[in-house]
Amino acid sequence: MKKMIISFVAGAMFATAGTAAATSVIERVTASVRTDYSVELYGQKVTLINASLAYNGSSYFPVIEISELLGKKVGFDSGVIKIKLLEERVHQVHL
Repeated sequence: MKKMIISFVAGAMFATAGTAAATSVIERVTASVRTDYSVELYGQKVTLINASLAYNGSSYFPVIEISELLGKKVGFDSGVIKIKLLEERVHQVHL
């Protein structure tokens, strides 16, 4: 019985330590979904599958979806987002 209680307490400590670590990284925010934003690529209007967001004076667009439209590759490496450029051109996105 004593071993079972010790195991339970150790498991509970391990579970809450993981939860506490996760809460220090994740912060909930309230953002506005902006379906009224339009995106143009090479002079053509593009319809995004995922909506854009507006939060705290900034606009956020789905990076993977836009990078695919631009012919770019997006990858995750050790928690870092990397966008690999296939060409050295600057593209203007209209809001």
